[in-house]
Amino acid sequence: WIDRRWKDAIEKHLRDETLEEHLEDVLDELCNQLPEREYARISKAIQAESTAAREREEAAQTWSAYRVL
Repeated sequence: WIDRRWKDAIEKHLRDETLEEHLEDVLDELCNQLPEREYARISKAIQAESTAAREREEAAQTWSAYRVL
């Protein structure tokens, strides 16, 4: 979504971090400014979705055992 020339120029000025790292920090700060209830509600939903996805992946796993003589 950003031309590589813009990205490269910005990263030169950031020095010790990439544009992606910098934007993650900015987004973290913005998330932390949300009202506590909203932040907690969203965090809980994300965690529940993550847990459900992990459980689906585990349920879909197939295990095999072989005995070699």
